[in-house]
Amino acid sequence: MSDSPGGQITVYQDFNMQGNSLVIVDACSDLRPSGMNDQISSFVVTSGVWTFYQDINYQTPVGKTYGPGTYPNVGQVGLPNDQISSLKCVNQIMVYQDLNMQGTSLLITDACSDLRPTGLNDQISSFVVISGTWTFYQDINYQTPIGTTYGPGSYPNVGQAGLPNDQISSLKSV
Repeated sequence: MSDSPGGQITVYQDFNMQGNSLVIVDACSDLRPSGMNDQISSFVVTSGVWTFYQDINYQTPVGKTYGPGTYPNVGQVGLPNDQISSLKCVNQIMVYQDLNMQGTSLLITDACSDLRPTGLNDQISSFVVISGTWTFYQDINYQTPIGTTYGPGSYPNVGQAGLPNDQISSLKSV
């Protein structure tokens, strides 16, 4: 059931982690073959950050993103009951304008090709990788790579992480 890198989740047909279940690693673009299409009422995220979709092939996102934890009732966390057809693990990073995770912040899922509209272009001084591995670029549209790749963890000072301060214009998970 794997389409992309990420984590592990167990979905259940009934509330409170009851009924038929399915363990998914990384992603599932179509729950129909598993018999769990439009059947999910609860879930447990073992690892990663997950996004749910009402239609197959990651169409029509619903809810928000869900990290590790137990979710005994999808309706209580903003998901429609028995209306999920695909799901995948996503990569997330929180970037900050100032050192030590201070100042204006922005949560980015999977990629940002141009930080100019966010107000944080050439303004990033610290970051937290929530999930995935990330690469930074000095220019928009992923031009001029800088630093190395960065995995989960806190980076309170981009300079100490090998990145130039206030010179990041795009970033993406790899």
